[in-house]
Amino acid sequence: MSTRLVIVSDSHNKHNELILPQGTILIHCGDGTYHGEVAETINWLVWLQLQTHKYQAVLSIFGNHEIYVSQNVDEFRELRSIYAPDVKWLTMNSWKDPVSGLKFYGCPYVNFINGHWVWEATESEMEELVKKIPNDIDVLISHGPPYGILDNFYRKRAIDDLTARFGIRFEEIELKVGSKALLKRIQEIRPSVVCFGHIHENGNTKRESDGITYINAARLDEHYEIGHEPMVINV
Repeated sequence: MSTRLVIVSDSHNKHNELILPQGTILIHCGDGTYHGEVAETINWLVWLQLQTHKYQAVLSIFGNHEIYVSQNVDEFRELRSIYAPDVKWLTMNSWKDPVSGLKFYGCPYVNFINGHWVWEATESEMEELVKKIPNDIDVLISHGPPYGILDNFYRKRAIDDLTARFGIRFEEIELKVGSKALLKRIQEIRPSVVCFGHIHENGNTKRESDGITYINAARLDEHYEIGHEPMVINV
């Protein structure tokens, strides 16, 4: 019997507006907060706990917006025990579903952005971090995408310094921000599903590659409005 996974990411304090389908396990791939403040964190915890009455299990990781969590680990543990005691948090660790036997692993890290966010890592740091991902997992939950897979978006750039002053001529460039180290590790261990978010432009998108299903489950679009449906997959 298959297990129906409902996957969301990047709800950014708008999770109370989400309509979720039926399923077996709910997965949140991080960035439940927007400013990363304690009030937003509690709001997210309460919402996740409510979902435990609808799903057999609720799994969540953190994203680069979860500033309060990263800076107040002990306080978060206390809040979690109060507001979301039944939610399973995966932070570089795994959980095995006792019913299906599926093994899940959570990795909150993203490629380095600008140092203003949390759970950022350079590629050399990612190379060490991904070594911790076990060989025998079925579903990898990451906040950041692997390189070249649903990780691209476009930005306008001034063609030269002179025209930049007047804002006249721009070119559109494609940026790929996924981790090469993460992609390499995925190709080594070959989980059935890799789900993530972070890049809103590719939300609600699935790609099959070499027997692996990649899912970008970001719910909010690039304007931080709810623009994508939750992703559902049977495993």
